[in-house]
Amino acid sequence: MRGIGAKEDDYVSPHVQHLASKTVYEMLKSPEDNTIELKVGASDALIEQHREMNENIAKLVAQQASGFRQGLNTADIQKVHIKKSDDIIDVDLKDDDEDEDDE
Repeated sequence: MRGIGAKEDDYVSPHVQHLASKTVYEMLKSPEDNTIELKVGASDALIEQHREMNENIAKLVAQQASGFRQGLNTADIQKVHIKKSDDIIDVDLKDDDEDEDDE
């Protein structure tokens, strides 16, 4: 069983006709609609982090306001209190040249 081809007296199999029809259909069909679902907004974890950050800032502001009421100046209020250690440990550094000699 042979189908009609593109030229006169040209015959092709039904499978070849099917493949040709399918290719033409794919070339001529309109694009399919694609949908994307997008959630916009803050997650619960982000909202919780934002709330905690606001609470920490409120505590810091309250501490600074209390310091101003007590007569402290800005330098004293914003000072970073880091305890310095008086313990100094001496360390002997090894030169790179000494490492090469050891090998």
